[in-house]
Amino acid sequence: MSLFGRYIAHPTASTTGLTGLPATSNPLGAGRMTAWANNAQHLAEQNAVRVLRSHAGIRNFYAAAVETSLTATPTVRDIRWATSQKDGAAVIDLGVHYAWRRPDGRLPVARLSFTTSVEGGYTLGWVFALAPAQGGPLHAVQEVGGTTTSATWTERSEALDLGNVATLGPLDVAPTNGVLEASVDERGTLQAFRAFLGAYCSSNTNASGSYAHLVGLSLTLEAP
Repeated sequence: MSLFGRYIAHPTASTTGLTGLPATSNPLGAGRMTAWANNAQHLAEQNAVRVLRSHAGIRNFYAAAVETSLTATPTVRDIRWATSQKDGAAVIDLGVHYAWRRPDGRLPVARLSFTTSVEGGYTLGWVFALAPAQGGPLHAVQEVGGTTTSATWTERSEALDLGNVATLGPLDVAPTNGVLEASVDERGTLQAFRAFLGAYCSSNTNASGSYAHLVGLSLTLEAP
């Protein structure tokens, strides 16, 4: 971890004067070296931490789990993935994302934050899952979830550590600038995962007072 745990603001370096680069008349002092070393380490740590995806979420869904009487925390196999919002479902593919190790050698944590509400005292259950590379939800190697029966809008947060199991898988990429064909073929392999969120509403009824809401999604990578 960086010495001060944050970025230390400093004047822009110049060629002369008090902020000039090392010279016989202006040697590089220990204080400036310490601040710069801290900043370099802190930026390297934060480089792997970023927002991956924002999503508005889904309101007014009502579809039950595969087992329609389920009111417990679901697994990926309890959710109907081959469906859509038109059928009252709440299934979201949060996309394929790459990750790399932080300077301390650890992989970041994938955190999903969102807000829930459910009408009529019914149960809203959700599962957040990660699959290696471009795998589908049933290929998930990590998952976590929860339930609520509250009609009050409540902030939720679920986290999965990318370093716990083989969550990352190889993903071959060939980047382009979208304008011109590259004169030299550039390609490589990233370590990536695919994130999913699935939810059910135990009402299984398309009527006012029987809906669930799961909104304001934010998928981020954070320090473990």
